[in-house]
Amino acid sequence: MHPPGMKKRVLAAVLWFMAVAYLWNFVAMIAGVSTAPAFLAGFAAALFVYGDPLHMIWRAGPPER
Repeated sequence: MHPPGMKKRVLAAVLWFMAVAYLWNFVAMIAGVSTAPAFLAGFAAALFVYGDPLHMIWRAGPPER
């Protein structure tokens, strides 16, 4: 399914999805706005953490020789 060592990325992505979606719903409830975009915001955060395009979270891997 995933290459070895990717379990951390998958777990982090799931946790970020849950955290962002929950925070969005909480703020939307207090502000009185729609909670519909919570899923999309959570998915976007999870995709960003999983992909890490800037390599700020996960190392890029061992350098090539």
